Amino acid sequence: LMLDQRVLVLTFRDVSEARDIEDELTKTKEFLERLIASAVDAIVAADSTDGRIILFNQGAENLFGHLAAETVGKLTLADLFPEEEYEDLLRQLHSAQYGGEGRLEQTHLHARDIMGQHLPVGLTASTIYEEEREVALVAILTDLREQIQIQERLAMAQEKLEVTEKQALIAELAGTTAHELNQPLTSVMGYAELLSRKAGGESNLQRPIQVILQEAERMAEIVRKIGKITKYETKSYVGTTQILDLERAAEE
Repeated sequence: LMLDQRVLVLTFRDVSEARDIEDELTKTKEFLERLIASAVDAIVAADSTDGRIILFNQGAENLFGHLAAETVGKLTLADLFPEEEYEDLLRQLHSAQYGGEGRLEQTHLHARDIMGQHLPVGLTASTIYEEEREVALVAILTDLREQIQIQERLAMAQEKLEVTEKQALIAELAGTTAHELNQPLTSVMGYAELLSRKAGGESNLQRPIQVILQEAERMAEIVRKIGKITKYETKSYVGTTQILDLERAAEE
């Protein structure tokens, strides 16, 4: 007696480890995507083959004014930089002098926003390889406009401070000079007056004595102006030489 026998063979494989790895990779991918999306700096990636943008985060939208939806797959990396700046970027990236071939350490250059305006940025970049084949370029850009404005304001403040300090020094020096000159000048004028009285009507002495008195009085007027100096004002003297403009420096 022959019986029709059918045999069902079942095999079982434990896939829990594979699922755990898949879940971990998914979580890592999602974390990296959130990290890139939330970064303050602009992060841009482009395909090495044709330069098409493949990644454009929120920071890049804020910097360039382009929306990611209108940029990814539609614009190239060259569209984001002036031509010369882009050529310098590629040259430095493929040179061993700026961080190693395929890697560009912090450098300053200009990007170009949606309106065509040039933006000063700090940039680092690197090439992504797959089995020794260049597949993409990633750049991180920092907007330097605010930093440059702060530096300019600091430079202006420093310049104003230097002018103020210089004016204070000039005023202090002028006061000291006037005080020190007044004493010998007063003696010169006093002795000249004494000589004039003693000389009486002798014309051969009176004339040089009067010249001494007149020049001493002129010096006294200069000393008074020096004592009134409150600011630093200069004027041209000989060639490129500048000297203190006494009249303007002593204006009230």
